[in-house]
Amino acid sequence: MTLADLIAKTGLDHSAPIKEALPTLTWHVTKPLKAEGVKTIGDLAARTYDQLLDIPQFGAGRLATLVEALTDLTGDKQ
Repeated sequence: MTLADLIAKTGLDHSAPIKEALPTLTWHVTKPLKAEGVKTIGDLAARTYDQLLDIPQFGAGRLATLVEALTDLTGDKQ
């Protein structure tokens, strides 16, 4: 499933800031995204997993945390 598909499944508003839409995320996850201009759910949906992994200070662990937060909103199990 692509990141855009996962986000669509959550029903989150694409104009919502990531920190407000996913309040369980720590600054460790959101700060590198914000530094790269990824500030809203729509900005996030426009990226692929590989593009996120190319962001400095945003590795596989932080990606897993982000995916977990999104998956929790869908009610699906990982």
